[in-house]
Amino acid sequence: MQTEKLPVFFEKVFYESPVPTVIGNTDHFIFANESFATLTGYSEKEVMTLNFDILTPQGIKQISHKELITGLSTTLKHNIAEVFVKKKNNHVIMVELSFVSHSFEDSIYTVFFIRDISLTKTREQKIFENEKRLEMALQATNQAVWDWNCLTDETYYSPEYFRILGYQPYEFTPSYNKWVELMHPDDREVAEQSQKKYLDSINDKYEIDFRLRKKDGTYIWTHTRAKIIERNLLGTPVRIMGIVIDIDEKRKKEEKLNLQTQKLLNFTFFTSHVLRAPVATILSLFELRRAVPEGDYYDYMEKCAIDLDAIIHKLNSQLQELTYGESSSNIKPVQEHEIPKQITILDKDEIFHLSLRKALTNINPDINTKIYTQAEEVLISLGKGKSDTGPILIDITITDTNIWDFLDKVKKLHLPDISIYLLAGDPSIEDLERAKKYSFVKGYLLKPLNIQKLYYIFEENQPNKS
Repeated sequence: MQTEKLPVFFEKVFYESPVPTVIGNTDHFIFANESFATLTGYSEKEVMTLNFDILTPQGIKQISHKELITGLSTTLKHNIAEVFVKKKNNHVIMVELSFVSHSFEDSIYTVFFIRDISLTKTREQKIFENEKRLEMALQATNQAVWDWNCLTDETYYSPEYFRILGYQPYEFTPSYNKWVELMHPDDREVAEQSQKKYLDSINDKYEIDFRLRKKDGTYIWTHTRAKIIERNLLGTPVRIMGIVIDIDEKRKKEEKLNLQTQKLLNFTFFTSHVLRAPVATILSLFELRRAVPEGDYYDYMEKCAIDLDAIIHKLNSQLQELTYGESSSNIKPVQEHEIPKQITILDKDEIFHLSLRKALTNINPDINTKIYTQAEEVLISLGKGKSDTGPILIDITITDTNIWDFLDKVKKLHLPDISIYLLAGDPSIEDLERAKKYSFVKGYLLKPLNIQKLYYIFEENQPNKS
């Protein structure tokens, strides 16, 4: 495996070395040991026909053999490089080259010591890939890893830990004191006492919830799971690893659910106790019908009806809160004003017609009340360009058409001075929001109507009102 003679004292060491080794000048190999032949898969004779292209296979962009040899100083110099080696079977492996170059008789000679690092690189790549997978998994689940040495206070936070809190990894150094500093003041005492109790116990596992301060100053709820992974000979914890999970959204949902549950319990109490009270009173009045004077009897009945109506409205408000998270708006108190000459009603309830006419007569007997039972009749009247309809009261549950379809048709008529009020037992939040899309819908009126609510309509339809 040689074309020249090595010094005797060096020859045995060179050829018997387990380290693949070659010596070459700027053009080709001069000496190569058996370990190199074994590594590359070539025979002894084949090795001597090879040049530096074996260290720099074509098609792989890497350092060239000229970069390895030329340009080196004429003084002894040691270098390390990672390159690819092409084996006889065309399999390419990565190796680490440690080489020394020396100038002798106007030529540069280089000794290459070769170490196969393919397996190491494969392992490193797998570790890197696993780390990336772990990082992606942690990020997807809003989890982060931490590692704390209890004795030295050496602390590690994974990148996800900083991301959860809105920081860059270089913005602060992890430590126990920093952990305490980031904690919500209301949670510190409990968390520190809990951790001390954990460190003094024989338990290896530990879980706790507390709030941490983000970079923007807000606090988020986190869940920490920890495990002691190292103890000294005395059993004292040395190293603890764990994960921290962002559970802020989960906590908020739980708090909202708890609030809804409490509202539901209140609602249940209300329906089972408060709602039954006026019903029981009405039933009692029927028993007392013959014993109570007629005038007093009807006063009692009216009071029970008023109380029951108020309870039903309150009951509906609680349902609105459970469904939408807010209560429906109330009709604001108003003062008596000038009465309009006409009012238009669209409602199929004959009892409502009767009571409304009675109320309007009590306000002003000269009011012209126009009552319709079909939506199409109102549309025909409006389509004729009549502007003397006055305020229009429409029951939201009209049966011959959908209320929203009706309002869409009214909108297409482009009537400038029309005022519509929707009638309902109790409007939903959804309906209230939807009604805002129609500028001519001035509001809702809750059934049953009374004089105060009618005055509200009259106030809103004064000439000086926008």
